[in-house]
Amino acid sequence: MVNNNKATIFLIVVFTLSTIIHVIPAYISNNLFSTDVWPLYRDAKILLGKPDAKIWDDKFFDGYNNHWPGIILSTTIYTWVTGISLRIVYMYIYTIILSLGLLLLFYTVIRRFYSISACALAILILGYTPSYLVFTSSPLKETYAYPLFFAITIFALRTLINGVLMGRDLVALSVLSMGLVLSHHLATFMLAGFLLGFVFVSIAYHLWGKNLVSPLHMLKASLIIVVIVGVFLSYYFTYGSASLKISASPGNILTYILYGLVLYGGYLVFAEKRSNQLLVPIIISIFTILFLMFSPDLARVLPGVSILGSRLFWYVLPMALSIPFIVVVGDEMVNLLVDGMGLFILYNIIYVLFGAPFFSSIIHRFINYIVFIMAIIVAYMWQKRSSLKKSLAVFMVLATLLPGSIVIVNIVSYRDGVSYTWYYPIGETRGFDTVFTYAGDDLKISGDTKIVFYGIMVKNIDSSLLLKTLYYNKSPDNNQLFIIYYENYFAGCMVYLNYYSIDSIFNRGAYNRLYDNHYVQAYLYGGKY
Repeated sequence: MVNNNKATIFLIVVFTLSTIIHVIPAYISNNLFSTDVWPLYRDAKILLGKPDAKIWDDKFFDGYNNHWPGIILSTTIYTWVTGISLRIVYMYIYTIILSLGLLLLFYTVIRRFYSISACALAILILGYTPSYLVFTSSPLKETYAYPLFFAITIFALRTLINGVLMGRDLVALSVLSMGLVLSHHLATFMLAGFLLGFVFVSIAYHLWGKNLVSPLHMLKASLIIVVIVGVFLSYYFTYGSASLKISASPGNILTYILYGLVLYGGYLVFAEKRSNQLLVPIIISIFTILFLMFSPDLARVLPGVSILGSRLFWYVLPMALSIPFIVVVGDEMVNLLVDGMGLFILYNIIYVLFGAPFFSSIIHRFINYIVFIMAIIVAYMWQKRSSLKKSLAVFMVLATLLPGSIVIVNIVSYRDGVSYTWYYPIGETRGFDTVFTYAGDDLKISGDTKIVFYGIMVKNIDSSLLLKTLYYNKSPDNNQLFIIYYENYFAGCMVYLNYYSIDSIFNRGAYNRLYDNHYVQAYLYGGKY
């Protein structure tokens, strides 16, 4: 009883710390955090001012986010009901609600397998893995989808393991699926893939003569996948396709299927007699893929892959250190979860790297899902009696806590070279607003991704003009206005997920500095204004 009380107190502390760290960027900057949040915020602001506007009507909204409007509708209703400022809702309230909701529902998923203390360590992994921490520190479409993602996962695992699937469950699943689909397409895709992976691994064990779950349970779990896919397709062809065109040529579909047959077929053939010796080449292959992802040679053939070098060190470290620990998993039910998720993540990463380079700009989104596997492995190791495995679990937690904390500190102190485009100190946005206000319609305005997203529905910002100047070394046309902010000078300008150095280009005589508030500078090329 005493140990349980201590574990519960530790769990509460973990939830508290893991939630607080998510609001630090917004608190320090006194502003919204993330490039992606600004269009959502502006759409919600329009909806508050024009409650009779139809959310799918592109003449009122940005034309993309309003077709996946879960977070927009939710924050608008919350603001209207409570009277709390929409800005505060996006900065703090929804960041806290979504972070805590994600952690609580993930805890619910793994609590059926592990002790309270093991789950607490898993929550630390989920809360502090750098790339995932940064991504979930803002109320975005996908972060809004995560609680729904895990709510459906709870139903699916209960069905797969216990065979429980009542009529009312299907109704609840249909509602949750609609909420998930309205929130984000990629989260829906990943959930369907994970659940399909769980069923596939269950079938594999059955073929190997190990009745991990009943075939009837597999069939019932497959019904949940059908519900999710059915809801998604219904919505996509009704409203979603207007903003998201999926490249689904026969060649792309065939290539994707072939990659799946090779990967999943290979698992079926080789994974039955898994051993440390077999896993060594698998781990080496994964490390090779990670290396290739950031190698200059690959970047020349894959659009959207940036070469960040040492900038990525703290982001990559926890995941790189965690991958070898896959070899310690000896529990079949844990393997069902880890393999089911891992196969689908690896499947999409390999396909994008070698079969569909035009999707390479979203490869980091697939990598983010590895954090769920990391968390499960840590909980598994802590649960074992082996002091070595417990020590490895603690090592993984420390190897995640330190980088996660360092990344957040670097972001708020202007030293981060990866996520700096997500950080908007209030002085910076005031500078952007001033330039937007006084820049006439005759000027062509250019800036990097950070400024483009901030300017959506306010000012037309063309990042291609900046790209032509920095990368192709072409002289701009007269009356082109370039907006530059502090981090551009040491981290570069981010355009289409690639980074370009500005060197001293704006010190040339043809550029006139029209504005400077320390955070933001505006340079006009040619002529006078």
